Formats: sequence, structure tokens, C-alpha cells
Amino acid sequence: MTVEKRVGSPRKKRCEFSITIDTREQTPWLFRDLKTRTWEFIVSASKDTLQQGDYAIRGLESELVIERKSLEDLYSTLSEGRDRFKNELERIQVNHRMGAVVVEAPWSVVSAPEHFRTDWRSQLRPQSVIGSIQSLSVRYPKVHWFCMPSRREAEWTAFQLLRFAHENHQRRWERQFEVGEE
Repeated sequence: MTVEKRVGSPRKKRCEFSITIDTREQTPWLFRDLKTRTWEFIVSASKDTLQQGDYAIRGLESELVIERKSLEDLYSTLSEGRDRFKNELERIQVNHRMGAVVVEAPWSVVSAPEHFRTDWRSQLRPQSVIGSIQSLSVRYPKVHWFCMPSRREAEWTAFQLLRFAHENHQRRWERQFEVGEE
């Protein structure tokens, strides 16, 4: 990452990778205003068709793909879209180093949405959703599940996963050349 120094505010850090957002993503994360007290990340993101997942590192799609799920989408996917979703997870398991499902709701809401949302309507019982997530986690161990407290924190988690996957890929690539020099 390239670093720009600024006095009195977070230092800007330009990412050395670009994020691909699948063209079918209906309410995409845009990866803007990603800040900590120390850093403000400048992220390049663009739309393109991904074979699996909603987000990936451009050019390193086999490293990590991320599926974004709102609470409503999660319940719908695990009921009407269950077979399609299982096929998607199977392809991620086979074709990628890692996959992640990032849910825009914490476990407490996933497990009892009717307590947090007065307008909640789903025929699927929360216990079935939790059981499905547990079962899918065992069946597809390369696909990790993250239930985050908000949409913003889910976006930050996705960014961090992509950033760490890129750094890990870079280290593996550099080690290949170090071994070859000996």
C-alpha cells in the first residue's frame, strides 16, 4: 500500500489491489470512507461479472470471494434459494483458497429477528437458519461465516478479509522467489 502523510488527520493509504464487485450485486458496498484513527484507506472498486461470490480481489479471484447477505437475503437464501446457494458454496470450496459469507446482522438478530424487527415476516424459523449455518460451515470448511452488527461493519470486515488475503498472497509469492535464489 502507498502511504501519504498528513498532519492532524489519518494518513491516507492507497490499496495495492482493486476490488471487483459482481454486476448482479443489488446493494453493493462501495468501500469508501474506510478509516481508523491512524489510516484512511483509498480503495479502487469496480463492477464486473464474478463466477462466484459478490466481491473479490481483481486478478486474484481464486484467493478469496465474499458473499454479502442482508438479514432478509440470508433467510430467503436458506429457504427458497437453498439448493442454488449450496451449489455456490460447493464451487467456492473447490475453486478458491477461501470464501466468506458476511451477514449484515449480528448473531442475536439472526437467531431472533422478530425481537428486533417489528415488521419481520419469514416462514423460516430462526433455529433452522442457525442449524443451516452450522451445517454449511462443516460441509464447506473453506467458507467462513461472519455475522456483523451493522452493514458498515460488514463492509469493513469484507475489506479487511480482502486486504489480508492480498497480503498473504504477496508473502507467498515473495517466498517463492526467496527459495529460488538459494
